[in-house]
Amino acid sequence: MRQKIYNKLRRCDDDEKRTELLSRRDDCTTLLKQLRKEKRIAQTIIEDNPTIKENIRIETQARNKAYGLDTKQKYHTRSYER
Repeated sequence: MRQKIYNKLRRCDDDEKRTELLSRRDDCTTLLKQLRKEKRIAQTIIEDNPTIKENIRIETQARNKAYGLDTKQKYHTRSYER
């Protein structure tokens, strides 16, 4: 979304429209900054707490098993008879 605002700013000639686009760009930037910070915090919490990491691993395995994705069986061997 922010890239679209940058593109509009590049082509904008009207000063009022330009100030509006600049404020929208700044709003998007502050929102992205906050979301990236929250993501970093969540990653550090997951990395610091081994029980949460283990629960996530178990949940991922259960989800893969439910969808029929077996992580251990990566290669299929086929034998051909002649």
